[in-house]
Amino acid sequence: MNILCSKRLPLAIVILCGGLLCNMMLGCAAHPPTTVLGAGAPLHIITIHPVSLPSRCITSVVQDLAGRWWFGTEGQGVFCYSPAVRGRGTWRHFTSRNGAANNVYALACDAMGRIWAGSLRHGVSVYDDGYWRNYDLMAGLGYGRNPGDSVESMMETTPPHGLSKYRPAPRNISRAGPLGQRVFAIATSPVDGSVWMATSKGLTRYHIRAQTWQYYTTANGLPADTLSCLAFAPDGTLFIGTQCSGIAWASPHSHYRLWHRIVGPVHLPLTAMGPGLPSNLINALLVVPRKKAHTRWRYRVYAGTDGGLAIGNDDGRRWHFIRGRNYLGKIKGLWHVPTHYPQPSTRERRGLLTSDFVTSLAMDGHGNVWIGHRSTGFEVWNHHQHRIFPMATSADSPIPAGFVASLAPLAGSGMLIGGYECGAFQAVEPWSAMRPGRVPWQSTTTPPLPAGALPPPRAKLTRWMARVTAGQGHAVTAAFMDEDWRTEGDWVGHYGVNYARLCAGTPQYANAEEQFFGGLGGADIIRERSPHQYAGDVAYYVSWYHSTLRRTLYFPDANQRIEAEWNDAGGRYPRLYDGPDMWLKVKVPTGLYRLSFYFHNKDGQTGGNDRRDYVVQIYPRHSSPTLAWGCRRPLAQARIMQFWGGMYCSFVLKGPGNYQVRLKRNYGYWMTVAGMFLDRLSGPRNLTGFTNLDGLPIKDYRPPQYTPQPGVAASPAWKLWHLLNDRASYSKKDLPAQWPGRVLAYRYAQSHRFPPALLARWRWKLNVWLPIDRAAFDRAMATLADQP
Repeated sequence: MNILCSKRLPLAIVILCGGLLCNMMLGCAAHPPTTVLGAGAPLHIITIHPVSLPSRCITSVVQDLAGRWWFGTEGQGVFCYSPAVRGRGTWRHFTSRNGAANNVYALACDAMGRIWAGSLRHGVSVYDDGYWRNYDLMAGLGYGRNPGDSVESMMETTPPHGLSKYRPAPRNISRAGPLGQRVFAIATSPVDGSVWMATSKGLTRYHIRAQTWQYYTTANGLPADTLSCLAFAPDGTLFIGTQCSGIAWASPHSHYRLWHRIVGPVHLPLTAMGPGLPSNLINALLVVPRKKAHTRWRYRVYAGTDGGLAIGNDDGRRWHFIRGRNYLGKIKGLWHVPTHYPQPSTRERRGLLTSDFVTSLAMDGHGNVWIGHRSTGFEVWNHHQHRIFPMATSADSPIPAGFVASLAPLAGSGMLIGGYECGAFQAVEPWSAMRPGRVPWQSTTTPPLPAGALPPPRAKLTRWMARVTAGQGHAVTAAFMDEDWRTEGDWVGHYGVNYARLCAGTPQYANAEEQFFGGLGGADIIRERSPHQYAGDVAYYVSWYHSTLRRTLYFPDANQRIEAEWNDAGGRYPRLYDGPDMWLKVKVPTGLYRLSFYFHNKDGQTGGNDRRDYVVQIYPRHSSPTLAWGCRRPLAQARIMQFWGGMYCSFVLKGPGNYQVRLKRNYGYWMTVAGMFLDRLSGPRNLTGFTNLDGLPIKDYRPPQYTPQPGVAASPAWKLWHLLNDRASYSKKDLPAQWPGRVLAYRYAQSHRFPPALLARWRWKLNVWLPIDRAAFDRAMATLADQP
């Protein structure tokens, strides 16, 4: 009887490590038996040895139809373990050298046995029969190259450990795929087998049978574009978790067009348990089906948030939450601690999670729910007893005690555990652990790789123009715009053309910063003291004066990359302290502007830096941050998560006006920001000033110029692009259409072989890079070395 699924669960759990099994199957490190909660039936926790799986930053795990284990990592590609009936199994390693992505954050196996891997900034890659193929924003942007294409269509990549450039197999050709650069989660539909991706720009669906791509964004009804997770119910109902806007769901009967939504409170609740969601920051979703006598299939939905576990009964219609044991510490760390708040009873204390921040969820073969956390390992919810059993750890225990990034149930029983910083583990019953490994399933036929997304026809772009024209109106006051994962540290000319502030990076003065003003009279970004901060506690930091990482911001005056930051000195405060956060006053001149922040968790794979998870909030300007803190809801907000690779977060602001910006630490580690930028979208050009490019000794680095020919100017792609440039197209209705409309226009232009200068100009505006674009940037910046 499995100790985690029996109706009469013993009061103790013994954690053992199967040394024999480790040596035979995985090459794992054996640990001595460790009694965790007393005496009881054993559970084997197997540590996968670093020799077989060298990466300690496991971001995703999955078992495919053949019984193979797949591990997605941050920085070291994809690993695959194939079990064997006797002796050791075999390991394979895939990186950009053979077509896979180096940074993989989502894995899934579809109904045909193909592996889908969501990447940091290059969409999704699919593995089948020894080959990988990349599906990106546009054809030619990914890892592969069609031998018949020009060099501009090949995405050159540098594999880990400084290996030289490569040319992948000819079969690995980059195709058009998702609309979002970043893929956070992947799931397959139990109804038709279609593959769904939660991306940085809404949902992407690949129809297995029709071999077509379909997109769901806020432009066609999706509640939010920035998603973090998704899960299917047995009847095909799709639940999506947004980064900071709650949970939404839709059924196949509405063709996933009618979305229902549930949102949580602005601030975390003051109770241990209660109705609704505890937070709008959703990290993981899990649907657990159950069979009722004489009724149809029904299910329960579990949602992992930064404020505990939410449980949706009756098909996810009635929600309640359970907090972590550290929630009392958060209450005591509030700026204004309430005089009276409910104290949990002894029974409630026993039913609390080990901590608030839930990162991953999975169900084992017996219906138990495994719960992964950001800093306290994992625990198991036994649905028969409605009790939570924590996997307590000791100094010599092999159990992961830190960040559990992913959980994947194994066929039959057991769980595959992906730890961020602590590697991978397998949890199995002792009797099932000693069974021979499964023989990999071999398909009699090789399924084809998915087809790429077709370019939009002329009629589709015409409909987009009609939609944009109908939605035009007054520009939004403040709204979230997009995320950019591709530009990395190469901001010059793409961000801050009118105003740029690089934090704390002047080599001679560690607490100074480089500033570039592009003729924006009255524009500024000023740091203010937080209401919940010690007097004079303002921190700056320079990590590296000479960085070779592309994702480190480039400092033009120093002609080098410098890793520097402003931070909120959060490391000097208790972990459960509300704040101190960073507050900024932003002055915007007349016109419509893009406000962007660059975040880079440079050391996110070490220490407590993996706990960085921020929220950026835009408030109307008040007399002080103290009043802004009390606002019920911000004008706009966005979440900054999993940003080891560097990302830009952008908002649209209308001027003239002043805004208050809160960079919220969210009970993580130090709140850091590397750069802040303002760019004009519409309005007066301020001809008395100059752009930062003109203020620097750079002569030949500008957006490519193109004079349209009659055929191009009459095309729907050209008309749609310039229609989206109109100030009225930044209205509340049209703002969601900006990104998908421009990507579709580019795909149309690319398929109709528009002039390369026009495609290069549009890539510049989209912040989409080809190798030739990077080379042009490097050449332009190299000219600074010759300047006095």
